[in-house]
Amino acid sequence: ADQMRTDGVPLNTLRRRIASTLSLLNLAHKYDVITWAIAVRLPAAAPVKNTQGPGRKVIEQMFDVCRSREDRKGIRDRALLSLLYYHALRRAEVVSLDLANVDLDKAQAIGIKAKGQIDRVVLGLCDTAAEDLALWIVERGTWPGPLFTSCNPRRNERDPLTPRGVYDVVKELGERVGAKVRPHGIRHT
Repeated sequence: ADQMRTDGVPLNTLRRRIASTLSLLNLAHKYDVITWAIAVRLPAAAPVKNTQGPGRKVIEQMFDVCRSREDRKGIRDRALLSLLYYHALRRAEVVSLDLANVDLDKAQAIGIKAKGQIDRVVLGLCDTAAEDLALWIVERGTWPGPLFTSCNPRRNERDPLTPRGVYDVVKELGERVGAKVRPHGIRHT
């Protein structure tokens, strides 16, 4: 442990390495592979990065920015933010949505391609997210294809919004309210 500290191994990595070794030794002792036991006190864990997210007040201000725009981009960004915030979706889950994955008539649900899943998972929507999506679909049109599309005037309005595009939308909304916001951070709010 002292040599790893000298070599600059991060404290949490050191803890994981020692815990793995102790686990192996305890298993060996349990099955009488070794007859001696070992007791080691692990160093205290180092604090990890802040994962709280931007907070509810910042998110509400971001929604206000979207509502202040009555154009295509404002409506799209509000629907996007609703899914990221109210349903804690990842940006990859949002960009993988097609219009065919949305059912606002009967089930008020969407079928998302969740992380680690092969098939789509049906997710019921809260009323606010369903209303925001309905407004976006009216603005977007009912043609088949990606649910969220580009609002960049230099691109075709049917081009899909990319994961980088989602990042840029969230970053821009955050900057407009004086905060540094990332899409994944919204999940932690």
